Amino acid sequence: HEGEIVTLIGANGAGKSSTLRTIAGLVKPSGGTINFRGDNITGRDATTIVKKGITLVPEGRHIFPDLTVLENLKVGAYLRSDDISGDIQWVYDLFPRLRERSWQAGGTLFEIIKEINRQGITVLLIEQNANMALKVADSAYVMETGCITLSGAGKDLLNNEAVKKAYLGT
Repeated sequence: HEGEIVTLIGANGAGKSSTLRTIAGLVKPSGGTINFRGDNITGRDATTIVKKGITLVPEGRHIFPDLTVLENLKVGAYLRSDDISGDIQWVYDLFPRLRERSWQAGGTLFEIIKEINRQGITVLLIEQNANMALKVADSAYVMETGCITLSGAGKDLLNNEAVKKAYLGT
């Protein structure tokens, strides 16, 4: 529903990314329909879909959530023996918000999702960290081999024994 944070979780290869790329108009669907605000957008091109207000933000999950932003940047240059301070400053110049948050734990940057949502933006979150995704989600769906096999409130799926066993490692 409009204004929600919705998450889609599933194992690698379940179809999560394909679903997103199809919604965004980057892949043509083999069947079914995609409706947005009462308009059938199935098979429309990405430019048309962006103009309607749907945006795909590609994954960037390759961080260590318990390390600070600065530590994450340094890990990325672990094998370098030269001075990396200039390159870190370059990254900060490109992304000033990272400089402001250089001592913040990388994993807490997911709070930004909640802030975006508080501003009235509906979020469809596809995240490898199922625990985090289910904690922030109003609604959640589990996908297996291209099909939705389970759905419910995020907190309910977080406590679901099957979800715990398959995605949360408990």
